[in-house]
Amino acid sequence: MNLMIKSLSVTELKEMRQALTHHQLIDIREPFERKIASIGGELIPMNLVPLHLRKIKKDIPVVIYCHHGGRSM
Repeated sequence: MNLMIKSLSVTELKEMRQALTHHQLIDIREPFERKIASIGGELIPMNLVPLHLRKIKKDIPVVIYCHHGGRSM
């Protein structure tokens, strides 16, 4: 498996989504944060990620995001 971790700017993600590049978007914020604002993606709060590893795809780029970037880093 070739694992590459890269930071992605908001502009890069926007371009990726506009180009319809196949990817998995994962929101690792808490449910109450998602209610405030959301760009979509599957909600898997950071503390629950170990319980949901099987949901994370291995054959396409995976974009993990939070509000400010600290948790997703």
